[in-house]
Amino acid sequence: MAMIYYDAATGNFYVNDRPPFVGAVRAEARDFQIAVSRFPFSGAGNASPYDRMIAGLPVSAGGTPNGTNLDHHISIDAIQTMVCSYLNGTASAWQLFAFVGYVVTPSWLSITDAIYRRNITVFAECAEATYKKFALALARFRHRPPATLATMANDLCSMLNSARQNLRFGHATTNLSIGEEVDGRVAYGISLEPIAWLERLYSALTGTPVLAPETSAFVNSNLSGVLAHRSGLAVRDNAGAVPGSFGMSESTVQVALTGTGNPIHGYSRAVASPLRGPIPGLTYSIVSRDTLVCLIGLFFLYTYLTNV
Repeated sequence: MAMIYYDAATGNFYVNDRPPFVGAVRAEARDFQIAVSRFPFSGAGNASPYDRMIAGLPVSAGGTPNGTNLDHHISIDAIQTMVCSYLNGTASAWQLFAFVGYVVTPSWLSITDAIYRRNITVFAECAEATYKKFALALARFRHRPPATLATMANDLCSMLNSARQNLRFGHATTNLSIGEEVDGRVAYGISLEPIAWLERLYSALTGTPVLAPETSAFVNSNLSGVLAHRSGLAVRDNAGAVPGSFGMSESTVQVALTGTGNPIHGYSRAVASPLRGPIPGLTYSIVSRDTLVCLIGLFFLYTYLTNV
């Protein structure tokens, strides 16, 4: 069955199925979470509670630690919706480019994983996704046949569905309850990234946890016009939930119980860092707020070093 297909009667592209996981993605995701917990420099403080649990959980025949699901940070439904929206002309190429970046851009934890396990899969996937999104945009610009565009779109979606940066093992029932919304992550431990230092200061000043860079950047992306609820956190205000909290299958900080017994984030709400995401007025510009902060920091560092 096709995943993204073209309907000649309406002249639009639609989704009727989702791609399966490919390759050794389950083993890769598990090994990554174990590596985050064991890397000597980062220490266990940078691992979520589920990262630290993964190593001790029995693994099923399918490669999944018991009681967990392989969870998307940004759902496959959001991925396919964005690609279809672009093909149908309701999302721009810049929106597509930015979105794919949110799915696959390596975090600093990926760098420590590359050092610890000498594994560059995440970086290779980022490069592959970058090539495929530009290739799809070029094909659409050249008015390639719809069948060709559908094939290229499915190839991109299949790759993003199994992108290691976008996957973690987490609590199974919580993941299912989140559905199409963002499965958020909270920033833990120390970081090699100067922006993360500022975010930790911001966290201390506000008295609330700050979302992990990949979650914060996407939540700040202003893609809700295209993705609707798929670009927001799974807020939990139902009976039994902590008011204003949200579901997080692997980044829980403090466990509370909903009426169904699913663990949820126990704070009133984690905050999206103001340093992540697009610059207001330049929503889909290549230059984001975190890039701008880095450039300013590098300028002052260069000025200091050339004057000492």
